[in-house]
Amino acid sequence: MAVPKPLPPTNEDSAIQAGFAAQETYAHTLEDIRLNQHTSPLAKAEAINNAYEAHVAELDRLFTDLRSRRVARLEYLQSQIPVGAGVDNTTSPADAAVLNAAFRAALDQVRAANRGQRIDMMKQGLAYNDQTLVRAAVTYAHETSDQDLMDTWAEHTGTGDLVAEMRNMVDLVVGHAFERLWETQAFRHPEKPREVGDLARLREQAAKTERAMTETRQRERRRNYLA
Repeated sequence: MAVPKPLPPTNEDSAIQAGFAAQETYAHTLEDIRLNQHTSPLAKAEAINNAYEAHVAELDRLFTDLRSRRVARLEYLQSQIPVGAGVDNTTSPADAAVLNAAFRAALDQVRAANRGQRIDMMKQGLAYNDQTLVRAAVTYAHETSDQDLMDTWAEHTGTGDLVAEMRNMVDLVVGHAFERLWETQAFRHPEKPREVGDLARLREQAAKTERAMTETRQRERRRNYLA
């Protein structure tokens, strides 16, 4: 499976830029429709309604595209963090039982420790290549968002960039990052044009006119038949 690519700064992302471009295109489209003197009010309202619905759908598509790429990247980054016992499909059932028991015991020790002790346990596990202890400490840091403990792991393993990117992705996906203001601006749905509110009335008027014309034609045909 291909590794999801890192995302650019939010304001430089293709989805954000496409959202702003879509807003400009939508505004020009409405202006062109309104200035067209060769269409009826109903035809204008229908065209504007279609443009509005297409624009909203495009903004939603762009937002979904951006979010899906963020989630995919975040899931990849999180997969690079050694959490859990480290048991995989190649581990025998007997070995898996031993590894899981050792991991649970180490995790209980980490949870029972205070902040300073947890950092010391992380350093000790890293120094002596005790992967069970390291995994327990990293798992605790990941589950509780203990940044100091995670930073200790990152500092000693050269994974500071990975951890920093993961935190940024979490903020972007969850919604706390300042950069999400770009999303608000790029993907905000516009208000429905006034013509959309008139559409039902115009359709009813057109239907009444069509019914009246149909009745007139029918009467004329009857007169012509009886003449």
